[in-house]
Order: sequence, then C-alpha cells, then structure tokens
Amino acid sequence: MVDYYKVLNIQRSATKNEIKKAYYKLAKEWHPDKHKGDDKEVAEEKFKKISEAHQVLSNEESRDVYDKHGYEGLKQHFQSRGATGEGFGMPDIFSQFFGGGFRSPFTQEQQHVHHRLTVPLEYFYTGKTVDFKIFIDQECDTCNGRGCKNVSDIQKCSKCNGHGIIVETINMGPGMMGRRQMPCGACAGKGETIKSGSECNTCNGRKKIKKARTIKFYIKPGSDYGDTIVVDGDIKIKVSLVPDNKKTLFERRDHHLYYQHTITLAQALLGFSDTIPYFSKEKNLVIKSRKIIQPGSVKILPGWGMPKRDRLGVYGDLYICFNIKFPEKISDTQLATLKTIFQAPENQLKDDGLVLDDLQTIQSSVNIPVELDNQPQDQEEHGVNCSQQ
Repeated sequence: MVDYYKVLNIQRSATKNEIKKAYYKLAKEWHPDKHKGDDKEVAEEKFKKISEAHQVLSNEESRDVYDKHGYEGLKQHFQSRGATGEGFGMPDIFSQFFGGGFRSPFTQEQQHVHHRLTVPLEYFYTGKTVDFKIFIDQECDTCNGRGCKNVSDIQKCSKCNGHGIIVETINMGPGMMGRRQMPCGACAGKGETIKSGSECNTCNGRKKIKKARTIKFYIKPGSDYGDTIVVDGDIKIKVSLVPDNKKTLFERRDHHLYYQHTITLAQALLGFSDTIPYFSKEKNLVIKSRKIIQPGSVKILPGWGMPKRDRLGVYGDLYICFNIKFPEKISDTQLATLKTIFQAPENQLKDDGLVLDDLQTIQSSVNIPVELDNQPQDQEEHGVNCSQQ
C-alpha cells in the first residue's frame, strides 16, 4: 500500500506550501541527472514516486479522495473519470487522466529557461562556481496557486466535463470519418475554470507570477559551451556559456588550445625567451628557442591544453602559432650589413617593373588567412591551422 505522506516525509496535516517544500527538497536530492550507474535506476524509481505523491497531494480534489478512500479508492476515482487505471503511478498518466490538471514535473510542469552567460575561458580550465539572477514563473503567494480568491470559485469546465480534452470528429476522406483528441480551449486543457470576476488580483488568474531567483551552479573543468544544467529538479536551465574573448589570449578547439605568439625578426633569427600568461600565475609558461623560427610555424606542447571532463589528469595540447613582426624600415648601414650577412646580390630594378613601395599596405593577419606551409608531418595530422579569423 502506497503512503504518499511517508514518501514525502510529511504529516497528514501538512499544508500545500509544506508539501511543495518537501517535494522540491526530495526532487533535488533524487533527480536522476544527479546519479550515475546503478544508483541512477534507483533514483529514477524514487523520483517517480516522489513526483506521484506530489501530484496527488498538491491537488485538493485528489488529496481529498486519497485521504478518505486511500490508494485503491483513488484508482477507482480515476476509472470513474474515464481512465483504465492500468499503469497507475506513472506521472504522465496523471496528465492523461486529468487532461493537464495534474502535470508531470518531468514534462509539463518543468520550466525551460535559456540563459546566456558570458564567462572567461579560465573557468573551463580551473572549474568555477558561478551564479546569476533570472525571473521565472513561480506559484502566486496571494492565491496559493489557485488563480482565484477562494476554492469555491474553481468550477469544473462545462465544455470538457473536467477532463481537459475534447474529442473532435474529422473528415479523413470520402466516406471516412475519424476522431482525434485535443486540449480543451475553454480551460486550456486544465479541466477547470474560474468564475468570471473572481480571478486573483495579483496573478490575474494565471496562478503564477514572475519572481527573481538566483541560480548557482558549478562549471566543471573541461566543460564546453552550451552545456545543460538542471537546477532544483523543477527548472531545466540551458546555460549557453559564451566565451569572454576580451579576457583570454587563447582560442579553444575541443580539448586543444591555440595561442598566437608574435616575436620580432631578430628573435626569430637569434633566439628568444618569453613568458606566456597561463590561467594561473603559478603556472605561467616560460618558452625559449635557440633555433630559427619560420613565419607561420607551430610548436605543439603536449598536456598544456584543456582538461578533459571526467578524465582526471588528462589534458589536450597547446599549439603555439608564431607570427614574425618585421621592422617597418631599416637604415642604409643596417641594409649594407644584412646584404653582407646574407650575401645578397645587388637588386637590379627593371625599367618596366611596377614599384610597390608607395602602394597601400594591409596586415595579412587581419584580411588574408595565413596558411601553414611546410609543416612537419605530425602537425599536419593534427589538422593544424592557426589562421586568424
């Protein structure tokens, strides 16, 4: 025998608000998304029972029937309203029986909110607890979710006889008639209406009002943009985590990071030592080279990329893409020295050649994609392309 009061761990004298609080607390604890493996199956069954108990006890009519006649009496009550009674206990069956008057917290009653939150890439690397405020539909405090001033102002819908659905006969072709079910338009599929003029002044009969709510959740290391977070079991919030490009020097591609590093021509030829600001000052990356760096070359640092979610200690790679900054001009003395070093022949300018010196100059990194040529084989296999978009 099912005891819905024990399921929610409340007294039989519990108020509607106490029932709601007990349900939210247990739904949050037993929501299947918070459990894994064998525990998830147990959580799913537990969550269904919690939802079922909430559906029955939060509605005055079904609670009254249950208090007077128990579980079996409630099933018979469903049958008297046109339901088979088979499969009793599944939350979606309530919706079928009452035409939307009872709604499953898994489906109809669950709110879906989409929120865009701009966060720096660092949070995806280190992990971070964040919070933000949204306005969502919540039960009206004035009428306790009734939509009217008094319970007596709620009446069974005369059009659908309280079922929330109507059956419509349709013409399916010559000599063929069919029937289809559809939500009742008079009661919006709820099976009940409110007497005209008795609507709650606060919610205007909607039963819900917009309230501010602070949402807090944890961004796991290795998370990706667009992850879905379920909050408190009653609201499914899809948070689009938008990268804050102003606060990062890296570009993320899956588990790998790409960093555009600019060095001077002298550094490319003579060697250099530089520090790349990483996600934490304790882990700043010092790089150095004693060999010539070619324009557009890429160096791969294994294990310096993004952490892979749910794989502790496993990281992607960091691709350092080198851009060489050439001097805008050199002196005659420097030019002569360079000619000697590189054993360059004297330039012979043809009389019919087009002189480029006075033409407009644009930056290739801004307007023209830079292709990576002559890459080592292992870089080509990674599909490296450090072109700046």
